Formats: sequence, C-alpha cells, structure tokens
Amino acid sequence: MANKHNGNWLDHLARLSLIKLLVNPVTMMLVVTIVAIVLWNRYHERLQVPANRTITRNMLHLNESPAWIKSDISEAAIRDSRLDEVQLDRPDAIERVAASLAVQPWVKAVHRITKSASGIHAELQYRRPVAIVEIGEDHLVPVDDEAVVLDGQEFSEKEVSRYWRVSMPRPLTNGLATGRLWDDLRVSDAVLIATAWQDIPDKLGLFRIVNRSYPTRDRLRLRDYELWTRSGTIVVWGNPPGYEIAGEASAPQKIEAIRKFIQTQGPLEAITTRYLDVRQGVVTTSTSAAAREPVDFIR
Repeated sequence: MANKHNGNWLDHLARLSLIKLLVNPVTMMLVVTIVAIVLWNRYHERLQVPANRTITRNMLHLNESPAWIKSDISEAAIRDSRLDEVQLDRPDAIERVAASLAVQPWVKAVHRITKSASGIHAELQYRRPVAIVEIGEDHLVPVDDEAVVLDGQEFSEKEVSRYWRVSMPRPLTNGLATGRLWDDLRVSDAVLIATAWQDIPDKLGLFRIVNRSYPTRDRLRLRDYELWTRSGTIVVWGNPPGYEIAGEASAPQKIEAIRKFIQTQGPLEAITTRYLDVRQGVVTTSTSAAAREPVDFIR
C-alpha cells in the first residue's frame, strides 16, 4: 500500500516538474526558436521571393565570364528556354534555370545555384578554347579542351591567331554544331596536344598540329602527329598525351626538349633543318620524316 502511495506521489511530482519545465521562459524560448528554424528552412524562399515575378535578364546573376566570351549567356538562356515565362517563386525555378544554363555552348558545368529575392545566382565553369580546326580553305572552327565546338563568330582574326591551328585531310563534319562534341577522333587527339601547351602562350614558335591520316569507315587512324612552324619547320610529335607507346616521351618531356633545343640552336623558324623528331624526349634530325609525302590539305 505504501509503495502504491509513493508511486502516485512520484508521478504527481513528475507531472508538476514537467509543467514547470514547459512554462519556464527559457524552455518556451527554445521551443519557439526550434519551430522558427524549421519553418524558415522549409519556407524561407517563398517568404523572400515576391509572388508572380517572372525571370528577367537582370535577375540572373552569374560569375564573371572570361574575356574570350563575347555573347550574353544570361540572355541566351532566357531566350532559348523561355525563362521569361517562368515565375521566380515556382518550386522548380532553380531546376529550370540550371538546365537552361547547362546546355549553353560556353558553359562546361553548373557548380552551384541558389535563389533569393533578387533572383537566381549561379556559379558556372566556362569552356576555354584551345585550338582552331580548319575545314577547307576559309572555314575555321574553334574547339575547347574536350573537342566541343565553340561559336566561331565570337573570335576576331587576331584572337584566332593565338590558338593552335589543327589540320587534317577531310575532317568529319556530319552533325557538326556549336556546343556539340566533334565526332572526329583526330580532333580529340589534337586538343589533347593543344591542352598540353596551354600554359605556353607563344608555343615556342610552333603554330599548327597536323595529322596526315584520312578518315576510314571503321574510324581507325594513324596516331602520328606533327607540329609545324609558320615557316614550314616540322617537329614529329608522335602520339597524343596519354596514348604514348612504349619508350615514347611524355608531353612535358617533349616540350622541355624543344625548349632546350631552342636555347642552344635558336628559334625553330630560323633553323635550316626541315624535319625534327621529339618522340624520344630529345630533339633530333628525323631521317624517316624526310621521306613523308607533301600534304595537299593545307593552304
């Protein structure tokens, strides 16, 4: 009987303690704060973003694009995907904008995107041109380090001259379009070579990446590349970076070998030897290259 009485007393005391705890100002403040945090995390975007506002050019805030991009990416994204018909307070507004930005030719990746009362903020990774591919005599097509086709209309003649010129017989052009991967493995190889030289603006006097092989139905080709100066000196480079055969030097080793050769022999454009070979990591006079046929696809 005593135990039952004691139990009731303890239960009563626990209820009183719980009531005191709940009405305690500190406890009430803590509960209100937790509820406020939960509500803010769930509804803060709706509270911040005014209703019925459609997305405009001034509401897209992108990180600064590099100097080689002349077009307005925000304007293009709005135009191409009709974002001006999308209300900012829509739950899927961020996803709609991210998808539109991701397919812009100059955008390599969308890394971060958020929404606020002022609009949508996006951090983009932009594509960087590394080479210009020749199609015929007057048609030049810029590509980035993934062999994605870029907008050639945004390049002046002076800007075009800064990049590697890529030459090959009969480039494959089926389905070629700005923003799409160039479906020619010779182009993919060439941009690997161009990217290896990315931090050397003057390219040590070299100008052109040449592949002599013709495309075939099974798309096999000779992975044998040459680097040319404007005056016609040819350096036999060999395979693209990552595809070197046994005993072949890496791209950094080849570049360093060319640099050392220039230090002792002078500029490549001024030497009298027409063919040089750097495949072994040392620049030598190439007797096998001298037997190569003249090309008829370079104007």
